[in-house]
Amino acid sequence: MVISEHRIPVVRADLHSADDWISGIRRYDAAFFGPWDEQLRRSLTSKVLDEKSASVIVVGLHSLLHVQPVEIERSVDSAFEHGASIAELLEAILHVAILEGGLHCIHDGFEAVENTVAKRSELGLPSPTNGQGLRPEDMIPESPFAVEHVEPVPPVFPYMSPSPRLYMAVWDKFAPASLAAFRQFRAVQFNSRQELSRRSQELLIVAVDAMILWPAPLIDHHVHAAFNVGATLEEQVDTVLLAATQQGGVAALHHGLAALDRVVKEREEAGVLVPRSAGPDVRQPE
Repeated sequence: MVISEHRIPVVRADLHSADDWISGIRRYDAAFFGPWDEQLRRSLTSKVLDEKSASVIVVGLHSLLHVQPVEIERSVDSAFEHGASIAELLEAILHVAILEGGLHCIHDGFEAVENTVAKRSELGLPSPTNGQGLRPEDMIPESPFAVEHVEPVPPVFPYMSPSPRLYMAVWDKFAPASLAAFRQFRAVQFNSRQELSRRSQELLIVAVDAMILWPAPLIDHHVHAAFNVGATLEEQVDTVLLAATQQGGVAALHHGLAALDRVVKEREEAGVLVPRSAGPDVRQPE
């Protein structure tokens, strides 16, 4: 395999800092933008989402968005600094690529990982191939793609209807061999995971769905799913905010938080748990 020689030096940066684009605004009107700068930094700082999960989500989003190589490599470098492994990053990029980004997403993300690993090696910095591995509960298989009608287990939420989604039925009707191959690929992909947990998978989907404005009730499905595998309300708020800072801005923030609000109301009315983070914000702005 030939790796591009046009490597851009890895830039050390704190993932949760607002970086140069916020600092630069002080130059224009320090008296006005100074207080706004501080409030913006506070709003862009994850409160409960752990730094490793946040950094992995950013790598996935940057691969999807095809940001400049130096930016993807910066996010990959930050993920390594916060404890991510090569396996976890590759699995996150592949997961996002199947959702939305396709082969171009894999191209940008995988090459950024390789280039960053090479640069870190030159600097004597670690880039672990694997981390601690998945826990047994993370290896529970996902439900297979249904191509026949499935009666959901109560309580029934709006996102569960129709079942199955029409696109699966159409795929099975007109190209059954293709669907069978896809289902087999997805099963192998899931069962061969080493590092990416179900929680991280669902948070990645929530981030992508908020960013691309995936409509209701489709985004709601993954907000529910993230709750079901242990993500808290506060972590999902942080995830939506993280996605909005990468692409989409206020529109992505509005879309993601509106979905969260719908899902929380549905779960509360049905008496279903809405996981919450314990105590006040665990991370404070620097």
